[in-house]
Amino acid sequence: SYAGRISFSSDTWTSPNHRSYMAILAHLEHEGQPLVLLLDLSEVPFSHTGAALLQVMQRTVLEFGIATKVLTFTGDNATNNDTLCEEWHKLNLHFLGEESRIRCILHTESLAARIIIKQFDVLPGTSTIDQDDTEKVLACRFITPRRKQKVNNFT
Repeated sequence: SYAGRISFSSDTWTSPNHRSYMAILAHLEHEGQPLVLLLDLSEVPFSHTGAALLQVMQRTVLEFGIATKVLTFTGDNATNNDTLCEEWHKLNLHFLGEESRIRCILHTESLAARIIIKQFDVLPGTSTIDQDDTEKVLACRFITPRRKQKVNNFT
């Protein structure tokens, strides 16, 4: 029986074959060392709403007998996690809702990186095979017509 409080993190995703999964991790300290345990990895056969995700989360903490030990919840910034936290607080007063919510900074950084990288995507229908470097640069979406003209002036 663990005497301390436990922090949780979770992520839900859909696989390429359109099956949804939710992973739930427990984060705690054991003998002075951080310990991370995978509590559940289950298929979520319904929509990723906050209420649906809460069903999986609540079932998991009840199965392990740790509902009264909840300290924090870390998840991505999706609104379904807002709902999960609000509703979890109503079911479990040991969890303080938004006050105990930690927004995953890595998710935020990943989204920002994707936005930046997207600027360098090749335009649809444009082949980069056997093109020289100048043509590759001109095929990039981030090149405005004005920049394209400047590049053409130098080539």
